[in-house]
Amino acid sequence: MRSNRDLKAIYAVLGALQRALGDRLTALYSFGGISACTYCTTPSGINLLVVISDNTRMQDVRQALRQVWRLHSAELGQVPLVARRASFLRHIKLDPILAYDLVATGEKLAGESLLTEHPVPDPIELLARLASETMRASAVLAPTMISQQESERAVNSLRCLAKEYLAEDYSPVDVPARIYSGIQRYISYQVGRYDELAWNAIEESGTAPVLEVLLAVYSMENRLVLVLPDLPAEEFADRITSINWRSVANGIAGEYRGLRLTTPAQLRLVLQLEGAADYTLGTFEHAWGIDLLSDLEIDRWRVLRDLARLPSDILIDTLPRSLIVCNDSDLPVLVHDLQNKLLNIQLRTELFSRMEYSVAEMPPEPLPDRSAPNHVRIEAIANQLEWWADYYHQEMESARTLTG
Repeated sequence: MRSNRDLKAIYAVLGALQRALGDRLTALYSFGGISACTYCTTPSGINLLVVISDNTRMQDVRQALRQVWRLHSAELGQVPLVARRASFLRHIKLDPILAYDLVATGEKLAGESLLTEHPVPDPIELLARLASETMRASAVLAPTMISQQESERAVNSLRCLAKEYLAEDYSPVDVPARIYSGIQRYISYQVGRYDELAWNAIEESGTAPVLEVLLAVYSMENRLVLVLPDLPAEEFADRITSINWRSVANGIAGEYRGLRLTTPAQLRLVLQLEGAADYTLGTFEHAWGIDLLSDLEIDRWRVLRDLARLPSDILIDTLPRSLIVCNDSDLPVLVHDLQNKLLNIQLRTELFSRMEYSVAEMPPEPLPDRSAPNHVRIEAIANQLEWWADYYHQEMESARTLTG
């Protein structure tokens, strides 16, 4: 049940969009579920998704929502996601869990109904998303290794996951290890329901680095990934809370810029379904113990889906949210950051083309030079992100058809 203040904030968003865009506002949704945890910046915020017509400029959305955000940021918690109609319809194919959450836990607040079907997600896909978000949020177990912003985001994510899956509303002062252990208790139970996710291995002899109880250690983009044995849910949760995480962080500080914690079954699940592209690029390096990934098989179409999701996520999440809150004086910095993200997409394309996953193509329209107005440059960046998402989505669909 929404409070009067929340309703006021939602209606303020809707009113501002209707006044500024008119019939170019295609739809406004609220959403929940695991998608809310993925995109949330605060567990108690309002998750909104704005769908606009394909010919609407991002600058128009920025002008419509900037003042609303200033007045109602406390109630909203996070800036709405924004997607053009075609981008939205493609994105829910790349992220069917979002489509499911919009139908199952969301609400259409205005506009046309874009979800004519009622998607039923694969339960293992849902479990992989939960394991992925939990693994990412585990960085907060060693908060001294990450920035305050990263730490706050990880705590918020844990609280959101606990609220969604455990029906527990933890306070900001709760110990992160306690929240994490509760979520892991739930995941461990769910993983145990699927025989195909089981991982049986003989423990490595020798003394494990960092923690005595480890089964394996990997490095991932200068982060340390610690793999604990799959244990019964209660035993696993007890082990998490018994570890002195401050001592662990102090032991590896200076060598790595964060850690991740997971189990063999969860790590394999995350990489197969949520991190296929990163794994294929070799970002996970085995550092110690049993190589749990030596026989891991990755579907080609899932790699291509990851490649499509990256520009699509930037297009509907990073770009509009950053643009709406950005001061005019900071727009050149935002343009620079977005151009770097485009460069990263191009570099990944070159790497995957060498692996024969795709052809090293480039968007047909180059970006304007620095003399162009910032809003023109941002619109051009959005168009290139659109091109990349569409290109890889088509490649994904072709590979999926061949797979059958």
